[in-house]
Amino acid sequence: ARSDGIIGAGLFTRWLRAFYAVLATILVCPIGDVVPASVVENVAWLFVIVVGVTVNAALIGAISSTLTSLDEQATLAEERASELEAFMAAFKLPRALRKTITEFSEEHWRLTRGYNEQHILAHLPKSIQQSLLLVRHGPALRRLPFLSTLSPEALLLLLSASYETVAPAGACVYRASDVASDVFVVMSGKMRLLRYSQLSPA
Repeated sequence: ARSDGIIGAGLFTRWLRAFYAVLATILVCPIGDVVPASVVENVAWLFVIVVGVTVNAALIGAISSTLTSLDEQATLAEERASELEAFMAAFKLPRALRKTITEFSEEHWRLTRGYNEQHILAHLPKSIQQSLLLVRHGPALRRLPFLSTLSPEALLLLLSASYETVAPAGACVYRASDVASDVFVVMSGKMRLLRYSQLSPA
């Protein structure tokens, strides 16, 4: 029978070998007959086992947290959709209007993930609000040639006077006959300029 250096060894060596045997048995770490033959190898194996368990636990925890977050977002999205559907059914809205509202809500959810930016900003100090506005929208505005040379202060004034809106696919945001009171900057998605003759009948 093999003693693996335990018989006649000191208390520390016997305790170390026993601790390794317990962990190795629980984690099924040894492969075949590959086992540590000295105290140094025992320490090295234990270090690898502990690090491996820690890393695996962290990965499993991160994956579980991500899946839980996605599940919570999906549940919240379903609740919002059900609430909206019940609202439209209660007021017997026309099918075309219901479709437009649904598309708008889905696009708004896709962009914001249900967060109310104005509500969040309202609870932050003004300096942080300004920093957040610059980080979120500053780069997009600076890509415009006529805004690229604006100072940070001027850009902040412009952002403070601006608001964000979401337009569903196919929606008309401006007509040639409208009074020009706003400047639109497309942050995501695409817009098309159409002549009146190209518009499909309502």
